Amino acid sequence: MVIENVTPDSMKINVNGEVKEIRNGLDELKTLLQNLNLENFKSGDKIYNIGTITNAVFSAEVGKKTYNMQLCRKLTEALYNYSPDAKSFLDEKKDLAGWELQGRFFRKANNFIISGFVGVLGILLRKVFSSGIDAFESNKPKDYLEVCIATAKRTLQLLCFSFISKLWDHKKDNKCTLSSVQANELDNFFNTDIELNIAEYVKLLKTVVSIFDEQKIEYPFSEFKKDCLDDTSDFIKACNNLNTINSKLDTGQFTLSTSFEAENELAVFLSTMNFLAAYKMVCVKNISYEEVRHKDAQYLHAYTFLGADNDKLYSSKYKYDTKPITSDAVLIFKNKYQDGLNLFPFIIDYNSLTDESEVRICFYTSYEENKKKLTYSDINKISSDKTDSAKDLGEASLISVSYNNDVESELKLNIDNDITRLKNDAKKYHDLKLNMLYKIFQNAMEETLK
Repeated sequence: MVIENVTPDSMKINVNGEVKEIRNGLDELKTLLQNLNLENFKSGDKIYNIGTITNAVFSAEVGKKTYNMQLCRKLTEALYNYSPDAKSFLDEKKDLAGWELQGRFFRKANNFIISGFVGVLGILLRKVFSSGIDAFESNKPKDYLEVCIATAKRTLQLLCFSFISKLWDHKKDNKCTLSSVQANELDNFFNTDIELNIAEYVKLLKTVVSIFDEQKIEYPFSEFKKDCLDDTSDFIKACNNLNTINSKLDTGQFTLSTSFEAENELAVFLSTMNFLAAYKMVCVKNISYEEVRHKDAQYLHAYTFLGADNDKLYSSKYKYDTKPITSDAVLIFKNKYQDGLNLFPFIIDYNSLTDESEVRICFYTSYEENKKKLTYSDINKISSDKTDSAKDLGEASLISVSYNNDVESELKLNIDNDITRLKNDAKKYHDLKLNMLYKIFQNAMEETLK
């Protein structure tokens, strides 16, 4: 049996001189071979066994599919109960097989996914879809692999940061004793001098979930099911496979089919985390107090919506409220941002701390106490943005925050809380705010580990 002609929608197959046409899909091909009692088929100059060929190899070598088709369909289906747009779209297309192979439907569904997933994940998924097009056309899968791995890692970080932030809040007012194993795992997170990999973040997530279960603390996400952390679950298998793919990426041992493997695993990974589509994220830029004579005082919240909003990735918002809110906060929430969980200092808007207008969302990656230095990674930049010779902080995505002792000493010399001189010096004032970030991180570490 020989595959003779392949299009994005279909493939023609020659069976002993008789040509059959089926939809371009591994399941359809398997069904045909089973009906014919055949095990092997030929495509090009290669012979494949239908029992051993994987989806990734089929997509790359036989089906000639482009990246993200599988991801698009799986994530759109995963959003069915969370996105009215995705639900309406799928209800209309329920009888249309292979809709993801048609460009107009593919592009429409991509928009549902980008706008559907919470804040920073929508931003990363936008990169996944755009890099998939570029990488496939150039036949260079490295960029696509890097973005897939980064998306999985940042999702795990978002989960871990949310659990740790809520644990920190809980321990402020409640007695909560950690076991030595739990304390060691959290200590490794706070004191790592190199970013944890996917497997290590999975281990951390399992640890913090066990703390919440033992202490009877409500999860930061009510929809989170700990069954997904079972070693035999599809989610953990996907995490393990993505970690392996990351190792192949680091050593340069990857092929075109590796990218399809990454796409398949990312689809399983994010489908499990589909509940994140029920949440939103904002970063607080500024809080101002306004009180007019004989009128009730009010606060003006200036914040930025993170994620796609009316086709914009970052939308500035202003809202009056009777209560203040934490400045420089990055909040994840379901209904009201005022009730959201503050993820600062693990996720920050670096530019908010340095008084720049553009949003620059960064994730904590490492801490070096002896150098008084924190390192963050800019989610808008993936490692492929670096030059070939760049290492460590030469990577475009990494941002170093070093504690400035001189500024702190000058602050202590001021009387009556007067910081006019520091405020008038832009560099010193920025360093003062970055010192504040450093000290809050230390507080989070000390209070969570005690």
